[in-house]
Amino acid sequence: MAIISEINTAPLGEHERLVRVGVLKNLDRALHQSGSSLQEVSRVTGFSQELMDDEDVLISLRYVAQLLTASMRATNQQHFPLILAGAQDISFLGSVGLLMKTASSLREALAELGLFIHAHAEPVVWLLEENGADARLSVSIDAPWLSAEARRLCVSLALAQCYKTIQWVTNDSVELEGVELVGPAPQDTFHYRQYFHCQVRFNCEANCLILRPESLNKPVLYSDAALHQLVRQQLSIALPASGQPILERRVRAVIRSLLASQRCDIESVARCFNCDKRTLQRKLRTEAGKTYQMLLDAVRYDLARQYLSETAMSVTQIAFSVGFSDPSNFARAFRQKTGVSPRGWRVQNRTMARQAGHDVSRPEIVAI
Repeated sequence: MAIISEINTAPLGEHERLVRVGVLKNLDRALHQSGSSLQEVSRVTGFSQELMDDEDVLISLRYVAQLLTASMRATNQQHFPLILAGAQDISFLGSVGLLMKTASSLREALAELGLFIHAHAEPVVWLLEENGADARLSVSIDAPWLSAEARRLCVSLALAQCYKTIQWVTNDSVELEGVELVGPAPQDTFHYRQYFHCQVRFNCEANCLILRPESLNKPVLYSDAALHQLVRQQLSIALPASGQPILERRVRAVIRSLLASQRCDIESVARCFNCDKRTLQRKLRTEAGKTYQMLLDAVRYDLARQYLSETAMSVTQIAFSVGFSDPSNFARAFRQKTGVSPRGWRVQNRTMARQAGHDVSRPEIVAI
């Protein structure tokens, strides 16, 4: 795979967070549909249109965010990620798409997505959780440096693509129970309702698609056990070696996904890597020079800042969302890290959404 360097200077190590250019498949078609063109966006971002010819080219996540932002502005469509996802087919996922398309059931397809998504988008983590009442497929993007607007665009694209993938593999036989997003509601909430065909809630604790548990038993339309096993073996060969620094990034991303469920103990995280807690601790110490607690504290701090700047959640809600049972302990830890209280930090760091005039005063539900 080829790699294109980051345009702007990114924090140390962030340039390694790469995604396949296939995530932007049919960008030209979506732009044309919205009254703009790839040529116009290319002039703004410096993006080489020739790169679109090879979907396996790797580009930085920040570059993807820049392209989505430029496309949104060129078309004046805040819901542009939904337009882009609507113009794509499952081939945008490459080998991961073929793996999902040949699975036996939707449950297996989504489990494979969570396991092998790194082959398509390294900083993205999908996590499927079943609690009896519903099944939640949550997405997190391990890139705390993304702006509020860029994060909204990237998350919206990921959720829209996943929803459409679910429809592809089940022949449109699955209906969502709801969609939840962390960020504030954009001005064009109608398009989110229209795309997902369900209730959409903003200013939530996680970005997720909500399904009926029985939907996970839906058979996959083109199930092929032999081909599925072959593709899985090929992708397994491409799994990162244990000694690569990707381990720390993947642990951080899994922590981000699990925090909202209040089950982010080291045992739960270790199970996501098919190992026990002692093995995970040992690998983190030897490969990253860090402990699980150090990563947990860092992720809590990053998420707390994100919630303070991008949502209208109360400090108490944020404390519980990042794993503190006592809000006063959260406030004390935050002050030790920043020198100011959570409320003081929020005042000093106005969100981009509020600057743009978005109302983040309360959680908003958009229903059909």
